[in-house]
Amino acid sequence: MGKTVVVHVIESASGGSLEYLRAIVNGLSNDTYDQVVIYSRRPDTPKNIASMFNDTTSLIEIRMTREISMFSDISSSLKLRRLLKSLRPDIVHLHSSKAGALGRIACVGLEPKVVYTPHGFSFFRRDISCVLRTGYFIVEFALQALLRKNLLVGSLYELTVASKFTRKSKLMLIRNAVNDIGANFKIEKEWDCVIVGRITRAKNPQRLVNIAKLLQRVRSDLRILWVGDGELRGFIEEQATKQNLKLTITGWVPHEKVERYLQRSRIYIQTSDWEAAPLAVLEAMSAGLPVIASKIPAHQDIIRDGHNGFLADSVESFVHYIKLLLDDASLCQCLGLSARMDVIRNHNINQFLDRIHTYYQCLLSTTMYSIEG
Repeated sequence: MGKTVVVHVIESASGGSLEYLRAIVNGLSNDTYDQVVIYSRRPDTPKNIASMFNDTTSLIEIRMTREISMFSDISSSLKLRRLLKSLRPDIVHLHSSKAGALGRIACVGLEPKVVYTPHGFSFFRRDISCVLRTGYFIVEFALQALLRKNLLVGSLYELTVASKFTRKSKLMLIRNAVNDIGANFKIEKEWDCVIVGRITRAKNPQRLVNIAKLLQRVRSDLRILWVGDGELRGFIEEQATKQNLKLTITGWVPHEKVERYLQRSRIYIQTSDWEAAPLAVLEAMSAGLPVIASKIPAHQDIIRDGHNGFLADSVESFVHYIKLLLDDASLCQCLGLSARMDVIRNHNINQFLDRIHTYYQCLLSTTMYSIEG
């Protein structure tokens, strides 16, 4: 019996979506799978993306746009269909909403099993109009109703939302997972607070600036680190300079360096307005950091208030919890240990890969059963 050929298609080749894809491609056995990655380059796509995957993985770049563009989308879907016909995969795994839409259309009438992982539905966004969000929801609803492809999600929040327009037999939850970074409570901490990710509207950088302004009135030595880059970097740097805030932005750095930054920080903060299943939060917890996150459904799936961190519903509550943990090192470490244990139990990368393998094989055998993620 030959290897299973899996073609992954990703439009958002950056951030958490890319890390999720890397985990699968680099983690599954080369003895069992041949894997191909078809991707589109965004401004924040790593320039060395090819080196992020093992040597046996083939990468093919095509043009896909994030926003709806009729002529571009038709062209991308046709090109994708031609590639899939030539590659003849057993499974096509689509990552992100745009790849999910283009890929499901491109696969009409083709033989491979198709699975779609949204990494946050487009209609979660709060930086677009209500009309456009409704339009994105209608597109998702229509594609699932008409094409009935398999939907694989990484969080209970996405599962709840997807169940509104996806048949139960086509829907699967396998919780997102991360590699174990390891906690080091003895190492000197250079940063009081750290956040990781793209500097975009989703992360609400203005909220972070407001938190830093209030905190530095009572803690003038407060040091905040943002590991990442993005379209709103200039805005944050301008605000930090005006307010004389000790806020440092690293730009994009290798993942190994992200892990070191986490280990040298005391508290992880996440100020997002919307998320799906944030991997950065899980990585911070794996490093033994307590998390203070905005009170949104995706964070409520992960953060147990007062056990492994805190959920904050205002700038003032962020400030209160940060001060509480900075003033009480014992509580900070206790919550960090609980966070780390939660990740080890519920978001273990080896369990994740075993479940992905089982899921793929079930798709091919048409035998489906519940996998507790």
